[in-house]
Amino acid sequence: MRWSLALSQRLGRDLFDHAAAAADLGFDGLFVFDHLVPLADPHAPALEAATALGALAATSPLRVGSLVLRATMRAPEVTAAIAKTVAEISPVPPVIGLGAGDRLTKDETTRFGLPFPTLDERIEVLGAAVDAVQAAGVSCWVGGLHPRVREVALRADGWNLWEPDPTRLPDLLGSVARPGSWTVSWGGRALVGAERDDVWLSGDPGRIAERIDSLASAGIDELVIAPLPPTDLAAIELLASVRDR
Repeated sequence: MRWSLALSQRLGRDLFDHAAAAADLGFDGLFVFDHLVPLADPHAPALEAATALGALAATSPLRVGSLVLRATMRAPEVTAAIAKTVAEISPVPPVIGLGAGDRLTKDETTRFGLPFPTLDERIEVLGAAVDAVQAAGVSCWVGGLHPRVREVALRADGWNLWEPDPTRLPDLLGSVARPGSWTVSWGGRALVGAERDDVWLSGDPGRIAERIDSLASAGIDELVIAPLPPTDLAAIELLASVRDR
């Protein structure tokens, strides 16, 4: 199972120090989110996703990707152009994660004067973005748990499940007939050394390792972990120690 990191775009220039640490510690990839402001603090700054993705592609030896670019934020052709540009810059083929947006992102979207279409419209644009990115020759995943999003994911190269209810995971994975080269990734936060009720991957290293083993046994191909606290380099080192147990 591959281990990748979702880095916080609140880091500013420190993003590159965290990316370098991830490479030094042997992680497989780096992912960015697509929020104009952090969900936890709408008044805080955040690096823009496509710009951060290009910067990481130009400076890191690791595979880079997005979890996820919201399809309705850009025309499908623009999303494909971003994907192709990142692929040209990066030393390793990237993976562009795409999503339809959800209720958590509605306020952020409308705050910046962008439309928040109906579910039908968002699913249609998501499918068009998947087709455009694949036509550009770039690998893409679709992120989301909604059944209709899952259907679009089967047209892509993989599916990301962000912090799904662990009791639902077997049913979720059993609900799709996986194509042979299709990647299923689990995304979520991790806090090593302390327990938090809202963070499934939290607690002592042994507990976290046990839960990660259960993900591998369930059929997860790749982890995309957001280390907590997001500004602490030591959090990345602790995750590496869990991986290497």
